[in-house]
Amino acid sequence: RKDWRFMENITGIGDILLASLPLWNPGCHFVYDSPLLHPAMKLVRVVNSRSKRVRTRCHYGSTQEVKYSIMQFGIPEDLVRAPDEEDNRAFIERRREKEKSKENRIVSYDSKGNPKFVLYPGPKDVLLGRGACYQSYPGNLKLAEIIEELRDEYIRADTERLEKTQISQEVVQRIRDGGGYFFKRTDDGWEAVDDMTAREKVAHLFRSKPKAKSRQKPMRNVG
Repeated sequence: RKDWRFMENITGIGDILLASLPLWNPGCHFVYDSPLLHPAMKLVRVVNSRSKRVRTRCHYGSTQEVKYSIMQFGIPEDLVRAPDEEDNRAFIERRREKEKSKENRIVSYDSKGNPKFVLYPGPKDVLLGRGACYQSYPGNLKLAEIIEELRDEYIRADTERLEKTQISQEVVQRIRDGGGYFFKRTDDGWEAVDDMTAREKVAHLFRSKPKAKSRQKPMRNVG
């Protein structure tokens, strides 16, 4: 009990200090790769949750894992770096150079004026790839919603290949109408894919098994 009272006193002091500052911090993201820091991160969340002035998110994992994690909040992945990549001064200088351009995310456009190559995707974009980091990306989650919405219509068109292609194209167009694009990862960033590749991605999701709750068998009458 004494230890808990001590913690309450510490967090109370933190509340007073934060309340006295003429600043407003909308959010704070902590990135770490050592499990030894779990207790410290829990303490940070407790302090900030009590103050209600700072929204705190903690991201644990490898450099690549936390990059994809913070991208879900619209934060550029290159803000996360391994400790041995470069010193702080060089890192800050590189960020300043990139922020000089208002559209530093988009590197090039295609003939239709659509993004062709970007440094990092936006929250409405769909990422081509496997793994939880892709499946949990906001744009991919939106795509999954559209797939489930049109799945029955796609299944009913099982004998009409042209109709299936049209449904897949409709899904691609709905993503683009919402401000999103389909991207694949490259060594230097993210490259937009053509319509055929995007439709193949959509068709693959249609052919995949639906969620478990949709596959449950109806109960048979007894008696």
